[in-house]
Amino acid sequence: MVYQIRLKFDTWLKQATVQGSSLPDSQRQFLDGGTVLPLSGFETVGNHLRLTFGKDGAGDQIFYKGRNTWFVYEPAVELLRNGQVVDPQTRESEVSAYTMRIELDTWLKQSTAQGSSLPDDQRQLVRAGTSLPVNSFTVVGTFHLQVALGVDERGQQVSFKGKNTWFIYRPVVELLKNDEAVVVPPPPIRGPKYSLAFLEDSLLKRSTAQGSMLPDGDKHFVARGTSLPIQRYEVADASHWRVLLGLDANGKQVLVKGRTTWFAYRPAVELLKDGLPVEKSLVGRTVVLDPGHGEFSSAGVNDPGAVNRRLNRNERDEVRKQANIIQRVLGDKGATVRIIENNTSLSLRAIGAQARGADCFVSLHLNAVNQQVQGHEVFVANPPTTADVRLANAVNQALDGSFADGDVPNRGVKQRRLAVFEGVPTATAAILTEAFFIDSVTSAGTLDRWNDAAARAIAQGIEKFLTS
Repeated sequence: MVYQIRLKFDTWLKQATVQGSSLPDSQRQFLDGGTVLPLSGFETVGNHLRLTFGKDGAGDQIFYKGRNTWFVYEPAVELLRNGQVVDPQTRESEVSAYTMRIELDTWLKQSTAQGSSLPDDQRQLVRAGTSLPVNSFTVVGTFHLQVALGVDERGQQVSFKGKNTWFIYRPVVELLKNDEAVVVPPPPIRGPKYSLAFLEDSLLKRSTAQGSMLPDGDKHFVARGTSLPIQRYEVADASHWRVLLGLDANGKQVLVKGRTTWFAYRPAVELLKDGLPVEKSLVGRTVVLDPGHGEFSSAGVNDPGAVNRRLNRNERDEVRKQANIIQRVLGDKGATVRIIENNTSLSLRAIGAQARGADCFVSLHLNAVNQQVQGHEVFVANPPTTADVRLANAVNQALDGSFADGDVPNRGVKQRRLAVFEGVPTATAAILTEAFFIDSVTSAGTLDRWNDAAARAIAQGIEKFLTS
């Protein structure tokens, strides 16, 4: 049935049931007598009607001052049903024929923007399992529906925050009409299609912990030969991918136990791009490494950097070992890794300039102060670029995970004006690592173990930055 409202005489639409003349202009709208407007819903509130406007003859949603829900003084209007005047008090109860079932916690939104970016008055969280009546819906863009919420089983108009027209992310809802699924054309998937192929029986997990240690709700068995669509993947640690599940062939969000984000054991799976194996995650990426110190002074002295005199070990040699490990780890994944030789007379600015054309530049160092302090830290330029900060955070988090026993505390990401950064092109992400304090290490075995762990962590962080 089609409902309309016709004004008997000049009156106000209002955002409250008080006298219209007492409201500010932003909360009232003057309309001429004789005006006829379509409705998608209404209810009686005292001597007023609460109206939710529908769409005009051109199919456009009717708004006044950005709102489609208003109050009007009931004696000033006539309610029409299929063109005939009816009494609002004796209106037939009409349950909307369409139902929208929510399959994943999501936002109803007042635009197609990311829900988390909107203010609270422009979004409404709806939980998985919720069903809402719908009067009408329109496909908007690639991934959204615009829905006009309808009338529930009690004959009441459903609305949130005074609005009954909202946008919603279409892959996480199912539309039904009289309990039968409504076929909505799937959204076109642009760009490459990624999937995760299971080479052996394995688990999807909610963390990188051993599967046998996780409760059933935090793991899901996946049989060999299964392939799952994914929207995004990134390196979680040396043994795991973190994946965001994608859309199936019908444009529906793939869920596993009601969730979209999982960890997968890397040796048990294969990443596919458009059905073909992504054999090396870093093919085409270039990394430049600067093992710190070793430069010759004007007097011909080779700079050893920080020194541990008890162990007769120095920063220059240890960070060169780090560079070799990082080059091997990232090279195995397809990256081109260039190491700047540290036995030259290049200035620090000239060293930084060697990063031109690279995806990232990492200057490798070890710290020293008083043979007592310990910790790891990562430096970025002041001010840094967004890419600098992303790379620094990825590497710092990886270092933190490698030294999880607490022997090398996390001293954080810091900004500093350093000469080596001055020569790095702005387009190249650049950081300087201080993996630990070499002067306070008490045994050669510990130094070797920490140096190896630091190198592998830095490689892990670089890979995460380049694949995220």
